[in-house]
Amino acid sequence: MQGVVTDSATAGPLEGVSVTDQEGNGTLTNRDGRFSLYLPATTGTLYYSMLGYASKKTAISLQSAGREQQIALATDPAMLTEVVIQAESALSILKRAVKGIPEHYRAQGHVQQGFYRVATLRDGDCIQLSEAVFDIFNYGYGKSRTSQLRLARMRALRDERQSHGVELGLKPESLFGYDAVKCVEEHPVLGPQGLRKHRFTLEGIVSYQGQEAYKIDFDQVEGLHESLYRGTIYVLKQDDIIVAMDYGLSPKGLPYAQYGNLVQRALLKLMDLSVRIKKEEHHIAYRQSGGQWVLSAVRSNTVLRLRSKRKQFDFTADVTVDYVTTGIDTVRSRPFAGTETLGNAKFIEHQNLEPDTQFWKNYTIVLPDFPVEAVIRKINAANESHSLKKRAEQQLKRWRGQPGSIDSLLSFYAQQGQFNGTAWIVREGQPVLDKSYGYADREKKIAADKHTRYRIGSLSKPFTAIVILQLAREGRLALDAPVGRYLPGYRYPGITVAQLLTHTSGLPNCTVNTAYLAALTDKLLPRKEIIDRFCSDTLEADSVPTLHYSNSGYMLLAYLAETLEHKDFASILKERIFDPLGMKDTYLGWQPQQENSAKGYLYEVAEHSYPVTNLAGAGGVTSTAWDLWLWYQGLKNGKLLTAEEQAMMYEPRAKYTDWHAGYGYGWMTDQGLFACSPNETVRYHPGTDLGFYSMFAQVEGRSDLVILLNNTGDFPRFDLTDLILTQLGRR
Repeated sequence: MQGVVTDSATAGPLEGVSVTDQEGNGTLTNRDGRFSLYLPATTGTLYYSMLGYASKKTAISLQSAGREQQIALATDPAMLTEVVIQAESALSILKRAVKGIPEHYRAQGHVQQGFYRVATLRDGDCIQLSEAVFDIFNYGYGKSRTSQLRLARMRALRDERQSHGVELGLKPESLFGYDAVKCVEEHPVLGPQGLRKHRFTLEGIVSYQGQEAYKIDFDQVEGLHESLYRGTIYVLKQDDIIVAMDYGLSPKGLPYAQYGNLVQRALLKLMDLSVRIKKEEHHIAYRQSGGQWVLSAVRSNTVLRLRSKRKQFDFTADVTVDYVTTGIDTVRSRPFAGTETLGNAKFIEHQNLEPDTQFWKNYTIVLPDFPVEAVIRKINAANESHSLKKRAEQQLKRWRGQPGSIDSLLSFYAQQGQFNGTAWIVREGQPVLDKSYGYADREKKIAADKHTRYRIGSLSKPFTAIVILQLAREGRLALDAPVGRYLPGYRYPGITVAQLLTHTSGLPNCTVNTAYLAALTDKLLPRKEIIDRFCSDTLEADSVPTLHYSNSGYMLLAYLAETLEHKDFASILKERIFDPLGMKDTYLGWQPQQENSAKGYLYEVAEHSYPVTNLAGAGGVTSTAWDLWLWYQGLKNGKLLTAEEQAMMYEPRAKYTDWHAGYGYGWMTDQGLFACSPNETVRYHPGTDLGFYSMFAQVEGRSDLVILLNNTGDFPRFDLTDLILTQLGRR
């Protein structure tokens, strides 16, 4: 069975709708409201339910199999009612619910068939993915024996460079721990300690799958110096059955949050790995199967900051787990044999199973919210780039001394599908290569050239820095001044202009927040609204004065310039930089239908357009290889900034550990990523914008320049830049 579930009033997709049959087989809808479910070839009923909506059911038949079902759910008019309960309290309800677990949940041994997907994002890109189909033998709710896990199918991969070898998968014990009712004695909220350390409030009665349920809110009690939770628990009014929980780390205790137990933290310390929890949220739901309740689904989201001085990385990992019970087998009541099960403390991702070309055929899963196969291809390509670089280095040894060696290098990468775009290479101030590889528009077979327009993403930041330095020269602002002097009413008036330029303000990066990113890429928004909604979150306290890369900070700088100049940032850039340097094809914005505009491709398909000016200051600039060459010359010749101002802009002021660089005002200075750096000073900035990736790297002193503009998503830009700089250095 497959289909899509929508809101009957808005026609919008509904995510997280439970879709089950009467036997307990089921799944959840994804972000697009879609589901796919394999069932025994029998007739029966399919049930659709979601908190806040009236439940619905449809008949199952062989005729309906394979056809897309269109299901619309209406909101429940009795969503919330006033609580009129005599001598009743939230805590007493929960205590009765915990006591009644053996009566209301399946207490006999049974098998829960399941599926999970773990996706780890870094700056919006998936760097680690694992999926598994498995069986869990549950000895029964109310019984303390630990469950068993038997693996049926799984696949796992990670981008070794971007993850730095950090494993963010799942262990069987982690899966078991998501089932709050099964692990109630040890649960941080429902266990004896949790009931004492949280304050519970009865908020009202809601409709849950057609039944009345208590809505109980909770938060950790005041004054505790430990990290606990806040959230909501739903308990059926009749029979006091816990049917759902939504909870996350309480802001009251977040400063005390620690990752892992004492032993794990000691091991992390030995490994020189620091892990800080920035966010942890869980949604847990239960459903009936044969008159008794079992775990239905879990969605968990954890955001971790990972740092290592020894290995020189510092990045934020956004980890989402989708876990669903797809079926219940009540026939088997005996545990699995020891040879069938996995060790509870071992990563599931480390298991080796035979490859299967029809990986999920005939298995019920949660349909993905993103193109999984494309992500897998991308990660595999990233992992292959290291071996590709070694092959390229061998080729360069043969090409050494040949005039066309850099062209041969780029052609080699293009043939491997690792570069598609325009290259502009300068040696000692003279262009030595002006060439494009592949198509600017694949469908129309249009080739690119030096005048082809590409979006340059974060390579926009140096332009923003130049504008700010020009305003400082004119006395319009002071770099060490707090932004509150120029932006009255901003939430953090004490942040300085210089801190924003160097990413040391502690302002969180709005584009790594998936909800924020969705809103920013949906429609054009007023600049003031962007700043208030997306660039004013709680500061990263431990990031001051440490660098924490933040697009929000540069978006705030653009807003600051607009406020001082009383005009939009696009006009400011045009008047101060683009027009004076003759950069005729460069502007803030994106006009994909304009002649000479490259077409962006993401995961092998054409990207969706979005209002790029929402990210003004941090990104959103469109340019060409020729115009960037004019920009480079304008900087060198002092047309934009004086020599003293340029030195101030380039000077490393914060350590960007993750990229082995120092960060100045909108520029990185390499400190070991490129082979030539011990003897040369390389100033650079990469750019990322959906299907467009770029690199701009200049060698101070010898006037070498590398401009790479790509329109097919990520490419090994650091490897390529490293190899090209090495070739340029061979006089």
